[in-house]
Amino acid sequence: MGDIFMLDSPQVVVPQPRTALADEPHLPECRSIGEPRWAVATCRPRADRWAQFNLHRLGYTCYRPTYAVRVASPHGGSHVETRSLFPGYLFIRFDAAAASWSPIRDTPGVADLVRAGPSVAYARPGAVEALQATDELRAIPTPASASWAPGMPCSPATGVLAGAPAVVVDTNGLVATVAVMMLGQLRHVSVPVDSLVGRDDARG
Repeated sequence: MGDIFMLDSPQVVVPQPRTALADEPHLPECRSIGEPRWAVATCRPRADRWAQFNLHRLGYTCYRPTYAVRVASPHGGSHVETRSLFPGYLFIRFDAAAASWSPIRDTPGVADLVRAGPSVAYARPGAVEALQATDELRAIPTPASASWAPGMPCSPATGVLAGAPAVVVDTNGLVATVAVMMLGQLRHVSVPVDSLVGRDDARG
């Protein structure tokens, strides 16, 4: 079956990360500001959790979608790790019309905000909430025998998106709709169900 490819959001500008910072192991409670929408921030290399921690400390509500994966331990056995569903990206509740975005861009671990031209780019209404609704499903490693269902971490194995971090949005017969981060935006793409593979060791 040939690849099916469909995009549904406008072109945006994605700043490139600059330097790496260490991760922070603990996150405090966060509080929201103003009446924001979900903006998208890029993180410095391997600094997703560190950026999230610092944004929380500054009072921003931010969301880093994650998934659990079982990995082999160096001395035998295995353990469960929690990883970013979309490495290098965070979603931040923010209203650029009401406040400056400079504090976000200057936050340790943050590279920049994704923009559409000169304006801050926001996720489509409901897109982030749909991810949050499936957090519980991704909190445990996906069994190797599980059928594809909304919320499962995956990657297309073929086509131009081969290997891209993705998450299942819906399946309909032989076609699956997955969400991927492209050009700094969360986009829905249709691909053959049989082209999907697990993220890392998520499906064995």
